[in-house]
Amino acid sequence: MSYDFPEYFTDISDCQEMCDRLINCNIKSLTHMTRIVLPGMVERKRGVIMNLSSLSSIIPAPLLAVYGATKAYVQSFSVSLAAEIASKGVTVQCVMPGFVVSNMSRIRRPTLMAPTPTAYVKSTLRTVGIEKCTAGYFMHKIQVYFIEVAKMHFPGWILTHIVFSQLKAFRTRGHKKKEKEAKTE
Repeated sequence: MSYDFPEYFTDISDCQEMCDRLINCNIKSLTHMTRIVLPGMVERKRGVIMNLSSLSSIIPAPLLAVYGATKAYVQSFSVSLAAEIASKGVTVQCVMPGFVVSNMSRIRRPTLMAPTPTAYVKSTLRTVGIEKCTAGYFMHKIQVYFIEVAKMHFPGWILTHIVFSQLKAFRTRGHKKKEKEAKTE
């Protein structure tokens, strides 16, 4: 789950409820489910845990601050847990997709940058046991590469500015759509 559309933290309607839902969905449920299934996997000395993060976990996410922060938790938790149990026969993988065709992304048709869920999963499953943290899909891996290069070679404000500009445009479209829907009701 995510925001309905990018929004300034101070302008999120019913911010407390939305933050609680994001934290419960992306942090609490993942942590508790891991606590439930991991002991059995360790006992059997086999198993795979795939945690769903996002490319938003590795970039600044202004206008999606809570979403990006919860996905950063998923990445940190997954990488740390993978190191803890590396000798126990259990694989922990963090999956960090970019845009995928879905109701949440509101992308309806696949593109080179936004695959179908089936194509994304098929590509990602090829990385299990090979990559501890993966974007899963080749075009998303290229995005990660350029993000990492940008972080190494440019001041942080440049990447923040680029992402912020894009998310402001999405925010404007979200507000226009919301206003249009309110007029038709």
